[in-house]
Amino acid sequence: GPGKLRLKASWAAGKDVWKRGLLKVYGPGHIKAWAQEIVVLGLLRKSRSASVLNCLWTSNVNPYHETMTLISGDIVTSDSRLTCLELTSAGTLQELLKVMEIPLPETCQRSIMHDVAEGLSYLHEQNVLHRNLTSAAVYLKGSVQ
Repeated sequence: GPGKLRLKASWAAGKDVWKRGLLKVYGPGHIKAWAQEIVVLGLLRKSRSASVLNCLWTSNVNPYHETMTLISGDIVTSDSRLTCLELTSAGTLQELLKVMEIPLPETCQRSIMHDVAEGLSYLHEQNVLHRNLTSAAVYLKGSVQ
C-alpha cells in the first residue's frame, strides 16, 4: 500500500548535528497518496496540537533509493517520493498493544482516544478525506503509562 515502506533515518544537519526521523517511501504508483499526505500534514501543522507528529521534510525525488533497496530488501526506485516525520520513541499503538501483557490503563486509553478523536475532528472540519484508521497508523508520543 501507499507509504508502506517505513524506515528509521538519520542525517547530518550541520557540523556534529544529527537528526532522526521516520521515513515513509511512496512508490511511483502512489504519487497521489503522497501528495494527499502532504496536504493533510500541512493542515495538521496549522492545528498546532502537541499530539500531532511534526513533518520534518518531504521530497519528490529519492537519491537514497539504492541504499533503501539494500536495507529493506524491497525494490525502491529513484522516482519514489519521501515523507519524513518526527521519530517517536514509543512507536505505534499496534506495536504497543502486541507487547503489552496487561490492558492499557483506562486513563491511557482515554488519552489516546481523545487525541485520535481530536485529530479526526480537525481533518473532518477541513473536509479532508482519510483512509481507514488503524492502530498501525497511530504513532505514540511521550511515555505511555
